[in-house]
Formats: sequence, structure tokens, C-alpha cells
Amino acid sequence: MPPLSLAPWEISDTLGYNSQGLAHTTHSIPWMGGHRDFLFRAVEVAFQSWVIFARPVDSEDEGNWVVCGEEGNLWIAVHVVLGGPFYEIPEFDALSHIAGAVDNLSCNDSQFQLGRLVIISIDGKEKCAVLTQMGWGRWVGLPTLELNASFHLPPSRDFLDDSGLVYEWVSRQIDQPDSDVSFSCSWSGLNEREQIAVLCGSQEQIAQIQATMRWTLQLQRGLWTDNVTYKWLLGGGPDNGVLLREPPYLPSGSRRTEELETRFPLIFEMGRFLLEHHVQRLIAPLRQRYRCTHDYPFHDEGQSCCWAWIELESPPTAHERFEATLSLQQWLRAHASPEEFAAIVQHLDE
Repeated sequence: MPPLSLAPWEISDTLGYNSQGLAHTTHSIPWMGGHRDFLFRAVEVAFQSWVIFARPVDSEDEGNWVVCGEEGNLWIAVHVVLGGPFYEIPEFDALSHIAGAVDNLSCNDSQFQLGRLVIISIDGKEKCAVLTQMGWGRWVGLPTLELNASFHLPPSRDFLDDSGLVYEWVSRQIDQPDSDVSFSCSWSGLNEREQIAVLCGSQEQIAQIQATMRWTLQLQRGLWTDNVTYKWLLGGGPDNGVLLREPPYLPSGSRRTEELETRFPLIFEMGRFLLEHHVQRLIAPLRQRYRCTHDYPFHDEGQSCCWAWIELESPPTAHERFEATLSLQQWLRAHASPEEFAAIVQHLDE
């Protein structure tokens, strides 16, 4: 039985592949409605970190499959041993690691699957993509292998059966600037602030949203009772933002969304309009075309990313309030429906 070798598009200059200790083994796993013998190999891609490649034993394909999770994440074994500076690290048991992957692949409700890994050079930089059998792929950061932007695969995915065709397909898609693959590749290189600006159309759009938030804070009655700093985050989740009072940044010094509706109705209504209507209209064109734009904002338990934030350190003057009133009404007339306009401006005197 020939050893499992990596195809050129599965090898990265960024990742430090260790060719020693190939750790080959054969297992039968569910495949195409039956069972099939696969050759597995654990490959050390970074110090004490292994990725598992696999291929049918009778396959003539130049490339391989790779074990990954349902999110497209590579299943990586990290061998960590605690001990002093002179502690001898025991040898990694690659065969046991492979056996664990096989057990998971064999489960009916398994969250593991076999995908395709492609490493491609774009503008002199290596990019890594994992394509899943669930109809989409995901860019993976190098050398960290963390998850990044996702993209759609075509309805017909027969090309996944040939790793060479997978590489050719990704290469063609990259050459098409408007394709989901090409856009998501560019998206994966942006930081959070840059992604928000792209989603909303431009950094100028973000600045305009921040201006409306500043006018709203200046006009909210009952807010400026003493000299404190207020910071308003326009949250990316189902809530329409968080109003934090400084000092300090502590829960006891914060007023969250559920309080805004009754205590600060102008902030509540303006935040709801910005999130549910204005921001959604801005981001709709890209979200209708590109899968990766749905990856933002990410939601974690107890927190979420925000579209924009504004901070005011002192109460507004009478002149600033007057200008804020004119500016906010002018902006709303240009961007809100008559019903939306009326729902917000009724709170200007509250």
C-alpha cells in the first residue's frame, strides 16, 4: 500500500510540515451510502499540532481529504504536556488520535466530516481554504488555522471528488473579482472596523451614523443632569444598543436597552430605527450576494460586536442642542419614512 503523500496544493511554506513519523493506518468508514477503506495520516503542521489527511485506499486522486468539523474547522490535535523546563515530553500517539477521528466520522450524528484543503498563492501570499461537503467553504488563517470568512459552493459539487478539480475551481473563482470566493478571500483580510465600513458602504456612512447618535445624545432630556461621560454602543444584536455612564465602566453604572425605552425614549427609538431599518438597508445589497457578510456581527454569550459607538464627555450647550435638532430632523427627512420620522421626533421634547 503506497504511503499517503500530500499534493502540492496541500503543502504550505507557512506551515512547518514534519515528514517524520508518517503514522499511516487504515480504517473503514461510512462513505457514499456504504463503507470504504481509507488510509489516514496525521501530519504535524506546527509544533505539537496535527491535522489528519485521508484518502480511499484504491483512490488514484493526487490529493486527499482532510478531517474537519461541521463549521469547516480543521480538526487539530494539540499535544500539550505540563511540566518543568527539563520535563521530557512523551511522544504523541498519532494512531490513537486517528482512531478518535474515525470513531467520530462513523457516528450517525457526527459533527465531523471529510473536506478538501487547498492552499493557493494570491498576490504573493498564501491563502488556505477548506471546502466542505455541506455546500460551503471557509478560509482558514495561516499559520494559526483559525476559522475565517465563508463562501458558497455551487449546487453541483461533483468536483469535490477530485482534489485537482477543487484546486482549479478555487483558482478560477479567485480570478473573478465579484465571485463569492474572491470577495470572501478579500473579506478575510479585513479587521472588524474595515468589515463594518464595507458592509455599510463606506467609512463615511459609519461617520454619518455616529453623527446621528451624537445628535440623539445631545437631545435626550433627563440624560444630562450632571457632568459625566456617556458612551453609546449601537449593538449588532437584537438589542438596539447599550448606554454606559462613566465613571466607571461597571454594570452598576450602566443602563442597558431594557431601560432605554422608558427612561430615554429618544435614544431607544433612534437606536431601533438605525439598527432595524437604516443599517439593514445599507447592508442588504452585500448580504444578498455574499455568504461571508452574514458572519458579522458575531454574537457571544453576554456580548456582541457593535456597528458604531459615540462618546460625549460634557453636556451640550443650548446652541449645540439647537443645531442637533435641525441636523437630526434634516437627516431623518432624508432617510426615514413619514411614519418613522413621526415616531422618533415625538420624543424630542420628552
